[in-house]
Amino acid sequence: MSYKSVTLGVSLVPQIFRIFTNGVNYMSVYRTAMVALLAFNSIAQRATSASNPPASPQAAEARSAPERVAADTPRVTPGGATFTAPSGWSIVTDKNLVILEPPEADTHIAIVDSQAADASAAVAAGWAAYKPEAKRPLKLVTPRPAREGWDERQVFDYETSPNERAVVQAVAMRAGSTWTVFILDGSEPTVEKRGAPIGLIFESLRPKGYQRESFAGRKPQPLDAAHIAQIKAFVETSMQELGIPGASMALIDGGKVVYEGGFGVRQLGKPERVDENTVFMAASNTKGMTTLLLSELVDEKKLKWDEPVTDVYPSFKLGDAETTKKVLVKNLICARAPGCPGRISNGYSSSRMQRRSPPWLYSGPCNRPASLARSFSTAI
Repeated sequence: MSYKSVTLGVSLVPQIFRIFTNGVNYMSVYRTAMVALLAFNSIAQRATSASNPPASPQAAEARSAPERVAADTPRVTPGGATFTAPSGWSIVTDKNLVILEPPEADTHIAIVDSQAADASAAVAAGWAAYKPEAKRPLKLVTPRPAREGWDERQVFDYETSPNERAVVQAVAMRAGSTWTVFILDGSEPTVEKRGAPIGLIFESLRPKGYQRESFAGRKPQPLDAAHIAQIKAFVETSMQELGIPGASMALIDGGKVVYEGGFGVRQLGKPERVDENTVFMAASNTKGMTTLLLSELVDEKKLKWDEPVTDVYPSFKLGDAETTKKVLVKNLICARAPGCPGRISNGYSSSRMQRRSPPWLYSGPCNRPASLARSFSTAI
């Protein structure tokens, strides 16, 4: 019996006695109180055990002792998949299972390797290895595009009640014949608080033997008529699938414009077509262009990613002078102020940014001054 259980049971005994005082003899009250005490003790013990990674006696014997990770560390699952374990988290391994736990003990991430027939069977095997007694109703299964070495991905969302404030989700990913299942099982407050490290685990998860594709040293194919036709067909198909009324693009090859034109209409319900002269809001297109231009300056040795911004742009200024001195060039191109991966959601949000960004942006801890987010809000 844990200390918490005893405290819960005893604290309710005076209330039980008061409820049953009228018309009930002392022995009846005593028996009722003892039954209630045992019942609440059992409930408290179940609640306490629910916050810990479940395991059968056989599984508990096979699992390693918890290991606390002092820094973001590359790790490998028993099946060979790679991921990054966040700083301050605990990790436990089994023959086909890895369980990660943040400083809060009410949330766990399980990564399970299996040779299942399909995504549903892989997820079932994942739950059987991690928490066999779990029987949550399935709410939605969403296919996600293949990427980062995974040939197939499906997201499984589960029913939860508002009162329990739980977040339960599984993602099945296949590479060849091997499935890797990522299970998030935790409380809503902790998942929100630990969104960045949870995103780091998921975004870093890669199949065994995966090598990130690089175009360094590779000669690009020319944008001839056949390739331009393929690109145009891709744009038109994407517009239909995503419900986009109009778009325009220009293609440049060898410093020359080889195509410029538009697709669709300027406004739904009106006949005016989009062409190469249609004006669109620039919006976030400037982010990619700015990053590209900075990358070219780095290639030309005119600046360095790890160089303070004030060394190359002396008039740069934030609301806090001390923070201004610490901001590096590479800090300027992060998608969000803290410079960390976003929280997971239906296939996990920061993947597209990660594919387009230099690898160091997502390969380690957030290299940002602690006060940077606060200072950005008061930037001049």
